[in-house]
Amino acid sequence: MMILLLAAAALAEPTGHAHPSEIAQHSALYTKAAESAGSTFQSLESKSEALATALRAYETSLDLLGNDAPAAERERLATLRTTFNRERSVLQSFATTLMEDFDQEFSQAMERVLPKGAQICEPTVSAGASLPGVASRTQPNPDCEGPDLNQQTAAKMDADPSLQAAVEEMLSLDWPELSLEPASQDPIGAQTWIQVYPLFSKLRGSALKSIDRADEEARLPFAAAIERGASTEELATMREDAKAISDKTARARAALAQPILEAIRARSGRKGLPELGFCANPELFGGCRGTQASPSQIDAILSDKKVQRTLR
Repeated sequence: MMILLLAAAALAEPTGHAHPSEIAQHSALYTKAAESAGSTFQSLESKSEALATALRAYETSLDLLGNDAPAAERERLATLRTTFNRERSVLQSFATTLMEDFDQEFSQAMERVLPKGAQICEPTVSAGASLPGVASRTQPNPDCEGPDLNQQTAAKMDADPSLQAAVEEMLSLDWPELSLEPASQDPIGAQTWIQVYPLFSKLRGSALKSIDRADEEARLPFAAAIERGASTEELATMREDAKAISDKTARARAALAQPILEAIRARSGRKGLPELGFCANPELFGGCRGTQASPSQIDAILSDKKVQRTLR
């Protein structure tokens, strides 16, 4: 009878517990996959953000130039933006699919090596209320039964030939590229030029931000309409409305810049002042042919009394 009771007790003893996030922390293979793919994605994401920032600066520069903005550069901006949006969409889709594939392969490997009856359980839970800016205290999860299987499960997964092969295959995939190439443009006016966006960010930064904010607020209804599933007719109307907002923003930027640009042009090259033109194309996209104005040349033109009147 005693032997039967001991056998029953042994059978009733919990197999143990594990949790995917804890297993991942112990898995060398998971760490390798996360660091390799994560590093590549972070590099491409940083490039994506830099390109997006440059595109916004290009658009703002052309708007600030008003009627002096070359039509060819407007067309170039539209082409750059179309290419960027398409390639960024491909990149994000690739990253999402890769992440889902990683998750699926690791989940299947975990199922293969976990003992039958093992409990999926987070080993710790929050203990008491958390305070802003203070890490919450934790305590062992009382619902987790039996031994902690996380470390041994991770070791078995790392030794799983199927998982190893799947990870190597996924890490060998070629990531989509962001292929925008720089191309220098002709400056507007003199061959020694000032970058438009940095100039007005310095001179009229607050006003530019106010214009940007008004533009963003005017577009908020579009996101809400798309999220609720706007009809084809509504989307067509929104495209027209979006163009109207863009036109209004462009006019506001041009009006802000016009007096300053006119004063700089009028004083350029006079009475010992440097002769300066303007460049809308950001440096990331190649800047402009000729020579970028030095800080001392920019300070000289901005210190001119007639230019100073437009800055008050």
